[in-house]
Amino acid sequence: MQSLHSSEIGLIVEASVVLTFSERFGLKVILMKKEYNSTGSTVETVYYVDENFVRVENLSGSYDFTYVRHEGQLVAQLNPDGTKLFMHGDHLGSTSTITNSSGSVIESTTYAPTGEILSGGAVSRYDYTGKEYSSVVGDYDYNFRKMNPSWDIFTQPDSLLPNVYDPQQLNRYSYARDNPYRFKDETGHCIWDACIVEVAAGIGALVGLGTYFLTHDDYTLKGALSYTAGGAVSAAAGVYGIGAAIVGGVSAQFITNNADEKELTDGIGNAALISGLTAGLGKEFLPASKDWLIKHTLSFFTTKTGQQFIKNTFVEESVGNLVNNFISNSLSQSSPKVTGGSSYPGFGGTRKLSETEKKFVDTREKLRSSGKSTSIGNILKQGGLKK
Repeated sequence: MQSLHSSEIGLIVEASVVLTFSERFGLKVILMKKEYNSTGSTVETVYYVDENFVRVENLSGSYDFTYVRHEGQLVAQLNPDGTKLFMHGDHLGSTSTITNSSGSVIESTTYAPTGEILSGGAVSRYDYTGKEYSSVVGDYDYNFRKMNPSWDIFTQPDSLLPNVYDPQQLNRYSYARDNPYRFKDETGHCIWDACIVEVAAGIGALVGLGTYFLTHDDYTLKGALSYTAGGAVSAAAGVYGIGAAIVGGVSAQFITNNADEKELTDGIGNAALISGLTAGLGKEFLPASKDWLIKHTLSFFTTKTGQQFIKNTFVEESVGNLVNNFISNSLSQSSPKVTGGSSYPGFGGTRKLSETEKKFVDTREKLRSSGKSTSIGNILKQGGLKK
């Protein structure tokens, strides 16, 4: 893949991929960027071996730069002459202050809301949100796309629409949902909210599906999909705090009640209480995940911060489901069992139950006490009854 950009000062920047670098690194795919002057002569070649090592070759020699990152954020730089620089970033991961080994400030950089450099920006290769700025063409490299800070847009449309129901994301050229003070768009594909919600929803979906198989004997596609959807909704909502977690828990209960052919309001109060408690206690006692530092979806699996977020979400969702099922089973076991000759309001007031009705009720109570599905279909199947 190559991209050519003409500049007002006569330079051309060419980005391409090379398969060989040197014996030191062996055979691997490495990004190479070249700068040419107006006569076609190479001015500079930059080899991006990985995010931690960059080699620059120009007419004066070859220079190696080593970068140190913590939880995906740049914190230090080792220069070719052996000097060390330390980067201090803001909440978006932008390099704002650079100090040397003695703690003296080497440079302070300030940015406009969308990344235009107002002052500084000459020392570090990586600036706004930790991305490289090209003074030649005036844009930031966001991997999949280029972003021009002066125009406040990407110069290529997004090939993905994370949420087609969000009007702010329908503009495929907009940067970070047009809210750069809060969001960041590290890869050109995914703003923070979209990344973290999709991961949380995935974890919740797996927990919900596992809960379904553990609590049901009669498996159906509707049931599996409903519990998966309920888990996804619950976990995704929990990202936004306790109040949202309660709403998510109640919504998930509605979905699973429908799948189990229960009353839609059955267990709603318990779901609201448990969702709020697990979310609050999780944030209070589980290790903080610092998810605002997460750069893109892959970082959830490759950094300690991302992995901690996955663990926290899994624990909160699993504990919530276990407690909810325990309370539901306890309540069902405490309800009076019905035997033949007894009266039961659900079967017409005070009349005696027939043998078929008695078997239906007994089967339902057994399923409840064992935490199994009490859907009509499952009761008929387990009790050997006909519709």
